[in-house]
Amino acid sequence: MGRRYTGTSGKVDDCQVGVFAAYATERGRAQVDGELYLPKSLTGDGERCRAAKIPEGWEFAAEGDLAKAVIARE
Repeated sequence: MGRRYTGTSGKVDDCQVGVFAAYATERGRAQVDGELYLPKSLTGDGERCRAAKIPEGWEFAAEGDLAKAVIARE
């Protein structure tokens, strides 16, 4: 959803970023919850949000804040 550094390509590229919580043990792991990070350039543009079908009233949140929200929901 925007240009930023991504380890997948090893450079600044178009990518999506998600924040995830996972449960892990010696026997395996499972994703428990997650949240898609949306940059200010998108959340601040109502027309782009509507085109991307982002719910009305969605506000920008930094990745650290998203992580706190994901953990708080558990």
